[in-house]
Amino acid sequence: MTDRVPRVWAILCYREGDNTQILALAEALGWPYEVKRLAYRKWGYASDVLRGPTLAGIDPAASTPLREPWPDLVISAAMRNEPVCRWIQRQAGKPVRYVHIGRPWARLRWFDLVVTMPEFRLPVRPNVLNNGLSLTRITADALAEAATSWQPRFAHLPRPYIAVMVGGYAGPHALGLETARRLGRVASAAARQAGGSLLVTTSHRTRPAAAQALAATIDVPVHFHHWRPRAPDNPYRGYLALADSFIVTSDSASMLTEACATRRPVYMFDLGPGGRRVGRSADVGAARMRSIRCEIDGLKAFLYRQLVSVPPRRMTRDIRLVHRYLLASGRVVPIGQNAPGGRSRPRTVRHRHSGIVGLRRRGRARDEAPRLTRGNGNWIDFEMSSAHHALGLGVAASATGGRALRVVSRCADPAHRDPSGVVKMIAARSGRCLAMAAIRPGSGWGSMRTT
Repeated sequence: MTDRVPRVWAILCYREGDNTQILALAEALGWPYEVKRLAYRKWGYASDVLRGPTLAGIDPAASTPLREPWPDLVISAAMRNEPVCRWIQRQAGKPVRYVHIGRPWARLRWFDLVVTMPEFRLPVRPNVLNNGLSLTRITADALAEAATSWQPRFAHLPRPYIAVMVGGYAGPHALGLETARRLGRVASAAARQAGGSLLVTTSHRTRPAAAQALAATIDVPVHFHHWRPRAPDNPYRGYLALADSFIVTSDSASMLTEACATRRPVYMFDLGPGGRRVGRSADVGAARMRSIRCEIDGLKAFLYRQLVSVPPRRMTRDIRLVHRYLLASGRVVPIGQNAPGGRSRPRTVRHRHSGIVGLRRRGRARDEAPRLTRGNGNWIDFEMSSAHHALGLGVAASATGGRALRVVSRCADPAHRDPSGVVKMIAARSGRCLAMAAIRPGSGWGSMRTT
């Protein structure tokens, strides 16, 4: 009997980063898929909040038709798409698998699979896949094609190329006018020191006033792209293909992931609390209104940072967990520091991984994680307080660049005092052969070293 190829629908949403992940997963399956675009009603949020299977939140006449033949698999993201996907499951009259990317707003048991990242802090469930980074469509073939297309257009610019990938408001982060100018000065200084040029792109999050302030501050050779929705001549992939290094603002996990996918130096520019200091503008009229929007973004970011602990944890986004993972694994460094090279240096950071839950003590979950305590050219130390933390050490082991990994265990949970159990968990995750040494029976303390 010939196996039937599953019918796949990729239902896009209103965020470019999520759409990239939806298409990346659909392409990776290797099956034909259909792209569905939705047009949302302006006041459709009320029906979306109820999470029922309905099309009340979209305009069916302006959306891609949702009709027979129904899919076997639906891939989607974002809150406003959830009721639509469940409506499809109800209408199909057959089993339809629903894969959601990012943060789910409905109950986890309503999804067949949730593909998420550490920033959303979802609990461990059989139907939750926690990835260290977001999905990306960046492949070697795609970069080679983009390089061929864009190389002639950048030929007049001196090398090396430094790509500057600019975001904007996102939760606790905001790009104010003063921060945009500071980014322009920092990027210009880096290009001037290297004797090269800048390849700058904004994104859908970047306010026009911030983009203008950034462009006005740059004083080195530059190719500057102002983002526009569905622009036919977007150089983004050309930047990824040809840049020798990257400066990426900290608000965008997807841009950080795509820059890291090139395996070239990536520097992170922090849009944290400093993004609120937007300063005063002498602009008037429409220009002044654009400046005010930047200031409002800064205020929203400030309020988000103050209130992030109020809602349920899984309803908020903490992108700092992604930053810590990238920094601990050496994939990025803060702007102003040297890029990771073949030489190791001691450092102290908190290492977190999406597979880590932490101990539950006194009825409250704790976000503890392995901590890099010291290291040299031969080994790296990690300290952990729960056997649960061993789930993330496989990633830590692969990030050591072939060096040995030594784990110091201080398990406080009586259920996890057996160091051999911790060793097995790490070995299963890292694929390395582990040898125990200097274990103090019954104490929960010990030292383990990879061989």
